[in-house]
Amino acid sequence: MSLYFQQITWDDSKLKESKFMIVSKNIYNDLDEIKTIRVSISILRLKVFLSSL
Repeated sequence: MSLYFQQITWDDSKLKESKFMIVSKNIYNDLDEIKTIRVSISILRLKVFLSSL
């Protein structure tokens, strides 16, 4: 009984850990996308500025 219980709690903590990893990975990917978008916007602005000179 106690062995079974330990197994459940261990699996549960492992599950929470993996969920956390997935969530943090998604957040990181979103941030990465935002950075990429910002960089491309900056490049676009620079091109517009240079072409207006």
